[in-house]
Amino acid sequence: MTILHRAVFFLFLPLLYLSAAENLRAVLEEAYETSRTASYVAEIEQPRLREEKDIAKVVYHRKVEKDGTVLLRVDFYGAQHLHFSFLSNRDGQYAIDASTGTAWQGGDFLRLFWLESLLNRPCREEFSRAEYSGRKTTWKERPCRKITMRIPDDAGTEDGPPVSAFTGFSAAGDAEQRRRHPFTREYLLDNETGVLLSLRKYNAQGQVLSAVSLGEADFHPVWEEHPGLFDTPSKISGRVANAMEFRDRVSQEKDAARQRSFKRRGLQFHRWQLLLALLGGACLAAAVIHHRRQNGNW
Repeated sequence: MTILHRAVFFLFLPLLYLSAAENLRAVLEEAYETSRTASYVAEIEQPRLREEKDIAKVVYHRKVEKDGTVLLRVDFYGAQHLHFSFLSNRDGQYAIDASTGTAWQGGDFLRLFWLESLLNRPCREEFSRAEYSGRKTTWKERPCRKITMRIPDDAGTEDGPPVSAFTGFSAAGDAEQRRRHPFTREYLLDNETGVLLSLRKYNAQGQVLSAVSLGEADFHPVWEEHPGLFDTPSKISGRVANAMEFRDRVSQEKDAARQRSFKRRGLQFHRWQLLLALLGGACLAAAVIHHRRQNGNW
């Protein structure tokens, strides 16, 4: 490479970098829009839910209707069977106990929107001013693209711009935002569909703030194989405010059912006792009669 060629290369290098960054930003923006209209079934093994320690698998159903309505159903499985489900359809939100089929209507089942958090895009300032890098990779044996979106490390320090220049949020101080706001976002995009597969967020110190992924995802579900999946439950017991109240109601109903079962068993036991007493009395009377007949005293 001649001196002239080197000069031209280094002259246009910043323009090539800007072009690459703009391309990655455009790809990411398109992925957000594509993901909003995507239908899929995602299976997440060992989800490690803080509020549900015994859940071994979560199956997340997302169906987007022709008019844009999003139907959601999340099934929570233990080691052997389905425990409960959350459902969102045109009629509202429901929590369903799998053991009884009983449902409660509500409006604050946050786990329904667990994977919907992938669609919460950063603000416009951050999108336009962040630094971008990308590479090809695979995830769950799916070819995909990894895009990293980063706020400069010096943001919020004495030598750098304020964090609010990227977040548009100035109510909290720079030190607080460096600790709580995502400085780095790592995205995985599916090559085939362009859908967001995974998102990990880190603060300025490199600590993980959150991580969400689709697990094993099927982007071509045949909904006809699952009739009634999003239907409003027929057995609705009442209303609950949130998932915690739903769990309390289920526990109360199971306790009440156990008490009723115990009472039934006790009643059956008393009936058997009475029957045995009657049989015993009858046998005793028969023995007395037989003895008297033999002795000629009858």
